[in-house]
Amino acid sequence: MNFDFLFAGRDPVLVPLKKFRMAQSAYAFFRGSAVLFYRDLVKAGETPESPRAWICGDAHSENMGSYKNDLRLTYFDFNDFDEACAGPLAYDILRFGTGILLAHEKGKPLAVFLKAYREALREGKPYHVDYETSSGSIRDMLDSVAKRNYEDFLHQRVDGKKIRIREDRTESLPKKEQKSLEKALHKWARKQENPKSFRVIDTVRRTAGNGSLGRPRYLVLVRGRKLPFFLDLKLAAKAAPAVKRKGAVSWSSEAHRVVDLQTRLQYAPQALLQVFPYQGEHYILREWQSTESKISVSALSKDELLGFYLHAGQLLAWAHLRAAGYKGAAGVDELMAFGRDMKVSDYEQTCRRCAKRMRGYHADFIDSEPGLSAAAQAKCVD
Repeated sequence: MNFDFLFAGRDPVLVPLKKFRMAQSAYAFFRGSAVLFYRDLVKAGETPESPRAWICGDAHSENMGSYKNDLRLTYFDFNDFDEACAGPLAYDILRFGTGILLAHEKGKPLAVFLKAYREALREGKPYHVDYETSSGSIRDMLDSVAKRNYEDFLHQRVDGKKIRIREDRTESLPKKEQKSLEKALHKWARKQENPKSFRVIDTVRRTAGNGSLGRPRYLVLVRGRKLPFFLDLKLAAKAAPAVKRKGAVSWSSEAHRVVDLQTRLQYAPQALLQVFPYQGEHYILREWQSTESKISVSALSKDELLGFYLHAGQLLAWAHLRAAGYKGAAGVDELMAFGRDMKVSDYEQTCRRCAKRMRGYHADFIDSEPGLSAAAQAKCVD
């Protein structure tokens, strides 16, 4: 198979890094190839029937984490909605479930996730996860981020008035691009409540992540009121699961789609979440925070792992319920009925078939990329 379509529209300078990250394991390949996953799912024609609703689009454990909202309250939730769109609920369920099998192979975490999703959907009421409502590994992580010292966080990432260049995470910008971005940020800041807080100190290119790697993304250090803080700017692209339909909802840009649906699907959106116009394109702007963290599922004990996936199933169902009925999507009653009728065994079987195909694609990808370093190939996991 030719995998070039996975890198279309990406910065060619960053494509080798994206390929390297995707090569690390079948799960890493899966996270970086949402377009292939959905194309394969449609081609196989095996998606169980489910209501059409607003979906996250790229639901997996690496797209969950802690963050603060505009009121500075900390939550744990899905945190990446680049692929959010209208689609069958089954897409999100199968995407997350396939990821579980690729990360762990054994099936018990998958069953826990599917049953938790089904029960939460049946109840029909969306809740949220914060320190008080969490348990297990999530509570431990939220407790840990609450104790982080912000000045230490800044010192590790800023040297004087410059953002530190960190290998495979940040890169310097050409002067011309830096000045152009600063000018656009200055114009945007004038419309904010406290413009002086957004006075730019430094800008760099950000190369974090897997799925979005290769698309324009910036990290900006701004003045703040007492201490400087960071802004993350990411160019939005077309959602991987999106299919054109007559009468479908449309937005003025992909960034408007992401911000609108993230606001609906998250319990409380990340701080400063909004659309940022730049050079005729639209970026997703948000604050990048010291309280952001993820859970390494590979490091969890058996009991911790099951507890994590129980929360994950609930959080996915609650996201779907929050957006129920919005702009013609299936309503709460329809989602609850689906939860009552949902057959866990059907989803388990489909997830296993999806995971098997993704492992095969990952092996083919390694074979098709002789330029991948020996170190990358040594780390690959079937």
